[in-house]
Amino acid sequence: MAVFTQKAIVNTFLEMLNEMPFDRITVKDIVERCGINRNTFYYHYQDVYDLLTKILEAELQRAVENSRNYDTWEMGIIDALSFAIRNKKAVYHIYNSVNRDKLLVYFRGIIRDITAKFIRREAGTDDIPEDDLLLLGRILDEAVMGIFETWMEEGMTEEIETKVARVEYLFKGMTKSIVEKMNTPEYKLVKNGKRPKTEG
Repeated sequence: MAVFTQKAIVNTFLEMLNEMPFDRITVKDIVERCGINRNTFYYHYQDVYDLLTKILEAELQRAVENSRNYDTWEMGIIDALSFAIRNKKAVYHIYNSVNRDKLLVYFRGIIRDITAKFIRREAGTDDIPEDDLLLLGRILDEAVMGIFETWMEEGMTEEIETKVARVEYLFKGMTKSIVEKMNTPEYKLVKNGKRPKTEG
């Protein structure tokens, strides 16, 4: 029964988020539309912000677990963004509210986890120093987050799937090449704050 009630609260909240800005939704609105009392809501959630946090945390866990089943980085990222694709208006309303940072932290967390997995897979090794993995991952993360934020700013009218596919195509094969370059003496010099000698 508790799971059914939570699902009803979540669905009602998302339904309302697709209709109006986040800042206009109150616990009173949710319980009235959901047909429950306030005590039932507060048994599961502290407030509307806690409800949003729990929804994003559940989606994060789902996407991270699913990422093990995908063969390509693109498939993992599209699945990570599927919540936004399915709930465009709701996510747009969150993005344009005081909870923008919470939303961006959520997407960045998913993208970072998926990217790290696929960098190791494409490079064909787990033996990548953590700081190098972080640097390479951040390059890809920022590319996707830049695309995501631009997509949000422009009203989510274009298909983000095509944009992600273009990024994967451009980076395909490059990851292995970069990891190989990270093992060169020249890169080790750069990493230690020195500059390799240039010819000429």
